[in-house]
Amino acid sequence: MKIARFRLMVQLGFLVVFNAAFLGVHLLPLFVPVLECIGIPVRTVLCNWGILQRNLSFDWEVSPVVPLASLAMFITLGVIFGRAMCGWACPLGITQDALAFLPRLFKKKQKEMPRALHHMLTSLKHVILFVTLVLTGSVGVAYIFDKILGRRYAFSLGVCGHSPFCLVCPAPILFTIVSFLASSLLGGGAPVQIPFISILGLLVLAIYIVPGIMVKRFWCRYICPSGAIMSFFNKLSLINLRKSEHKCTVFCRGHQRICNVACPMRVQVSRDSEPSSNPECIFCYECAGACPNKALGLKLG
Repeated sequence: MKIARFRLMVQLGFLVVFNAAFLGVHLLPLFVPVLECIGIPVRTVLCNWGILQRNLSFDWEVSPVVPLASLAMFITLGVIFGRAMCGWACPLGITQDALAFLPRLFKKKQKEMPRALHHMLTSLKHVILFVTLVLTGSVGVAYIFDKILGRRYAFSLGVCGHSPFCLVCPAPILFTIVSFLASSLLGGGAPVQIPFISILGLLVLAIYIVPGIMVKRFWCRYICPSGAIMSFFNKLSLINLRKSEHKCTVFCRGHQRICNVACPMRVQVSRDSEPSSNPECIFCYECAGACPNKALGLKLG
């Protein structure tokens, strides 16, 4: 429980820092692999996934230094922390955790997908990542061969030509509304106008909220392409979550499996001596906090 509270405080801290501009504090823009909308004014964090899409499609509105910086940040944070940004810093992550709390108010429990369906759906975010990269990359290739052809091709695809995932991302609606309410209540920064919410926007928001209430971290498990990118670094990260085999009892590992139940990403912690090597691990440390034998801990290298 102490770990859960500490992680919540860290998540809230990141949420405040990422949206500091709405409180009247203007920081240097950060390139962080979390989903925040770069289309929203006065943003402190630049959505690295949104920038990467535009980079591949050669939709560069700024210096080429920005594409290089965004790519470098993906690699640097991935090599150091793996997918930990998903568990400790991502604003969509903390809202998913908040949605998971709602059933408890009505004394209900969240459901779990059948195992076969769960494993199949975990590949969905990689499919979304692949399709997005193919669409934006094809525009970039067209630009390389011929600028006129590239512009025509990008124009024919519209938004799908430079940032297709932004069409189905809940961040623009969700955080514009949240930022508007925060700015209004706290009286800091310039007021933000709530955008017109289209039918597609309502559908995206519903797909984000409703499954998030029913299943732990539904978005992070099955949809998020940014999380899919960061998952490739889990086996390479300098920070690891390792198990002390002599502390992990046979009975607990074979029957209780408390660590498995605690994991919001449904990683089978009890089966692995280094759970963080699993691409689904978000380093939330919930399994370590739940372990009665204190068999799990963070290690460097």
